Amino acid sequence: MDNLKIGIIGTGVGSTHAKVAAQFPEIFVAAICGQDSQKTQRLAGELNIPFWTIDYKKLLKQPIDIVVIAPPNDFHLPIFIEALNYKKHIILEKPAGVNVAEIEKMITASIFYKKTIIVNHELRFHPLLRKIKNMISNEELGDVTLIQMSYTHNLF
Repeated sequence: MDNLKIGIIGTGVGSTHAKVAAQFPEIFVAAICGQDSQKTQRLAGELNIPFWTIDYKKLLKQPIDIVVIAPPNDFHLPIFIEALNYKKHIILEKPAGVNVAEIEKMITASIFYKKTIIVNHELRFHPLLRKIKNMISNEELGDVTLIQMSYTHNLF
């Protein structure tokens, strides 16, 4: 299988996505785009990848499989629609949109284009996960190698 090629739009939380993705050999961070030219250039230099400032459409024209959309929230919808126009699968940083109408537009567009859309939603502040983290930190569980959970309807 070829490496998954991802492009990242946004260098705030997007920089975390880039650094984490770069740790996996099956994922290739192919390009990044951000508003802050110095921050974007520095991150692109660390990852040895092309970059653009502001003009995310140049990134979307690249041969990438998935685009991570992680700029400020009010930019999500136009970038989301444009990414679908370029036939990209999408990982969308939360919150997906700024109101219900935006989310409805995103759902309709993703169904029309038949692309996979994932909204990144971490649960690190969930009371159960905080309890587990504290138990690990306090060495109450011994040497933990793996924790695997499924989250459905507020139940683990």
